Amino acid sequence: MGVARPEGFSGVLAKAGRFCAGLAAAALLSACYESRDTIMIDTNGHVKMVSVFSVDTSVDGAPSGERFCEFEESTRPGIAISWETTRDGAMRTCTFTMSGAIEEIVAAGEEAAAGLDESAREMLDEINSGGFRRDGDVWTYTSRTAFGSQFTADPTIPPEILAQAASNLEGRTAEFSFTAPRIISSNGSISEDGTTATLVLPLVDEDGVFLETIEFEVRFSL
Repeated sequence: MGVARPEGFSGVLAKAGRFCAGLAAAALLSACYESRDTIMIDTNGHVKMVSVFSVDTSVDGAPSGERFCEFEESTRPGIAISWETTRDGAMRTCTFTMSGAIEEIVAAGEEAAAGLDESAREMLDEINSGGFRRDGDVWTYTSRTAFGSQFTADPTIPPEILAQAASNLEGRTAEFSFTAPRIISSNGSISEDGTTATLVLPLVDEDGVFLETIEFEVRFSL
């Protein structure tokens, strides 16, 4: 599907992270990475995932074409993939949707991982890791993406650029919503009926410090 981890949103976030990393530092740190992920699973184990991320095309170095929202069609039976690009003024938004049985999505992720060489797998794991795993009747979904650590560890980015970036990213967030028949636990908030976990992570804190890692985890059952 054009990303190395088709098992879930971790792959989409990895694509977003690699896309952002390819921009000039000023554009990267001032315009990129606002995301919203929604995952819904029914009692039959059918999964629908929708991931949305946006960029400001008015910033120097930001993409003007459609390439940042390009994926490949699914070749695996039972998994449907679609994507679209929309505009709102200078903001360009990519919406990616994937659906299918949870077992098929897990199998697709395992197949993709098996096709990577060790160095490629290690490089991707530094940026992004996660997906679905099962232990008996309990499932766990994890999405973990390096964010601030990609920038602050880069000695080529001047401190003044980092400071400006932190200022520009104030108010921007990574948002997650996960709905399943029964939520057992999560690092986010769980609804009163126990079926939805949500998490909103500011990309910089009130002191202007970057969020090092964007991480969301849910344990659930069908």
